[in-house]
Amino acid sequence: MRTEKNIRLEKFNDLTAIEFTGRGKDGGLLWNFLCDCGKVKEIRKKHVTSGQVKTCGCLAKRVIRKQPKDITGQKFNKLTAVCFMRRNEKTRSSTWMFKCKCGGLVVRVKSKVMMGKTVDCGCSLRAQRAINATKHGMEETAFYHKWCDIKSRCDNKNTKDYKYYGGKGISYPKKWQDFFDFFEDMYTSYDDFVSDHGPDGVMINRIDKDKDFNKKNCIWTQRKKR
Repeated sequence: MRTEKNIRLEKFNDLTAIEFTGRGKDGGLLWNFLCDCGKVKEIRKKHVTSGQVKTCGCLAKRVIRKQPKDITGQKFNKLTAVCFMRRNEKTRSSTWMFKCKCGGLVVRVKSKVMMGKTVDCGCSLRAQRAINATKHGMEETAFYHKWCDIKSRCDNKNTKDYKYYGGKGISYPKKWQDFFDFFEDMYTSYDDFVSDHGPDGVMINRIDKDKDFNKKNCIWTQRKKR
């Protein structure tokens, strides 16, 4: 099978590749691209790399302005500058894409990063919340294990199920990297299901098998007893 080139962080006209999101119905590769106007849009990779699509579709006129000071590659606390995104003419502030030490990508105001007001992508806060969750004993619950299972299937290439999920481009919302956000989206429906059917053999599945795990596409089911 031909290995597709990873275009993450590469820029094509006004579009910067952010993340692979899956395949279209015809098998075409889909990526999220960040436009210079600030909008993120899912577009077919070949349409962007060939130059057929150059923006997210915005028709706003670009204001010709002086290029800001280039800080590409410079490190500020846990953030390393990747590329300039846009400038706010009203506040005269510029936003840049930064790569965090944890591997996350974020768009932040340049001045706040340089002054130390923003030091990471938010991972420190998420880590603290995870610690708090551990203190509350959630790591021993079945619901917590469902969250771990989803992440394992989609992220861990060493697991036997990865080839059916992450290996096929199946993922989950970025915010679900934080257990509290997964809890907020899915716990009520989980609790209702367990109340009606009991806790044994409860599984989380996708309604549309070609789409990612997310609140609208997930359903709780129960393994049939033999």
